[in-house]
Amino acid sequence: TAPYPSFCSGATYIVFIKTIEALRDSGQLQLDFATLNQLMIRDQHDGEGIWGRWNANGPGTARLFHELGLGRNFTDFRQAQPGDFMKIFWNQNVGRSESGHSVIFLGTTNHPDGEYVRFWSSNIPHVYGENEVPRTKIANAIF
Repeated sequence: TAPYPSFCSGATYIVFIKTIEALRDSGQLQLDFATLNQLMIRDQHDGEGIWGRWNANGPGTARLFHELGLGRNFTDFRQAQPGDFMKIFWNQNVGRSESGHSVIFLGTTNHPDGEYVRFWSSNIPHVYGENEVPRTKIANAIF
């Protein structure tokens, strides 16, 4: 079979949807059909609808969580917990010239050359899986 492309925002959105499914199955979350329908990925442009916000450049997922009251946003790694959604910015740009990565934060580890940030996402070349990068490579991050 031919390989299928994957991308980071799609990978983390799958985790978001699977979390919603688990909460619904356990009776901890009740959503009506109209709300569930809004979770479907349709040709939403960046900033439009649930998927369009999630997939948007900049702090799309963090903005969506803020708008929906799903939790607080922060930038301090000391406040992060494994399982937090995180947007990594590899440069200081936002928008078309930004370089970012949507991930699930797993923690930090210390190596002889410094602190590394561990995460799960769609990572080239391994597709879905864990990765770690030196924290010094991260220009900014928002949880």
